[in-house]
Amino acid sequence: MKLPKNLPNLPKNIEKIQLLFGKDEVDMVEFSSIIEKDSILSANILKLVNSPFYALKTKVSSIHQATTLLGTTILRGIIMAVVLRKNFSIDLNIYGITQNIFDEICFSRVKFGNLWIKDKKDIDIKNTLSALFLMENGKILMIYWAMQENITEKFKKLIKAKGNTKAEIELFGMDRYLLASILFKKWMFDKNFTDMIKGTLSPETKEQRILKVIITLINTKSILGKENIKKALKLVEIYQMNCDHFLQSINQMKAEIS
Repeated sequence: MKLPKNLPNLPKNIEKIQLLFGKDEVDMVEFSSIIEKDSILSANILKLVNSPFYALKTKVSSIHQATTLLGTTILRGIIMAVVLRKNFSIDLNIYGITQNIFDEICFSRVKFGNLWIKDKKDIDIKNTLSALFLMENGKILMIYWAMQENITEKFKKLIKAKGNTKAEIELFGMDRYLLASILFKKWMFDKNFTDMIKGTLSPETKEQRILKVIITLINTKSILGKENIKKALKLVEIYQMNCDHFLQSINQMKAEIS
């Protein structure tokens, strides 16, 4: 299988965070302590957390405070975003979006996921929410790959002509979610997580179906737009999920972000 060259290893301090997430319960004090030992990482995280996008009512001045307000799942996603941005200097405009839009999509998916699946007992909630935050980073890897191959303009034109997935498969032989799963496997994410992501577009498990519904509902076209809701609701019906609860979760999120 052909892959991008020089996919980076995970920094040693982030490896410790990954080991924490391998446990049933993440120790928030230990989690915060590991991050705080890296002053540059801490500063970058606090810069992101205090951006207008997260709309926190008070300024966050410590990693512990950020963990308390946002939770370990979102903060883990922010950490991975910081690591990715450090390793990959790319222009998301190839996919027709900005970094702010990219961040908003990732955060909104987790927010909606929390509302919709938080009480479900028969799914892997922790990995599902992490996947919702991190899976679109496959776009960053695809652009990095296109830059290596000197085909960024060709890739951009093909996306406009055929859409994201068809362009990815035609040029690289895989979609962004499979590529993301390969990096995350290298970065010590557990097998359930990586398998969940790589099967998103052809879902077989309950978790993959949830991912498919949410990426249909919240994507670069819109966040909770009418057409997206219509398409996502159709999937909910096909997967024999509770339509009323799904629509209630949409209305609740709309109320929270209005």
